[in-house]
Amino acid sequence: MVRSVPGNSQPIVGDSGRPGRKPPRSEVITRADGRVYLRRWRLWRGRFFSVCLHRFMAPDESECAHDHPWPFVSLVLWGGYVEEVWPDGDSAAAVRVRRGLFSLASRDALHCHRVVACRPGWTWTLVLTGPRRRSWGFRTRAGGWVPEERFDAAVDC
Repeated sequence: MVRSVPGNSQPIVGDSGRPGRKPPRSEVITRADGRVYLRRWRLWRGRFFSVCLHRFMAPDESECAHDHPWPFVSLVLWGGYVEEVWPDGDSAAAVRVRRGLFSLASRDALHCHRVVACRPGWTWTLVLTGPRRRSWGFRTRAGGWVPEERFDAAVDC
């Protein structure tokens, strides 16, 4: 029997005493105040795509929308969330979209969104990402884009 412990990087030894396979690599993403925002398990990572499992612990912290460094497809496995999206990409008017159980969303790397509500700890998504195309970034209040490393929520949102 092999037991997996999320986040543990050591092989798991089952009751038989034989080493099992390593559990998926996990990342904990925190807010500025130290609270956990998201837990991500990288189930598989290859040259052209990766597969991740996300557990949302809170909605997005920033009032600004963010994009992703890669195109991705997300499937809600449990729970759900509400996000703000900008349908035409440049409009100042955001639209709120509810993503419920088995909702499927396909996004390119330039797509900006913001998770505004979720059931903390109850929202799980399976995410398939494409190859990295750019750096993370945020959409500013003025409609521009700022890379993550230069982003300051107090100034840009």
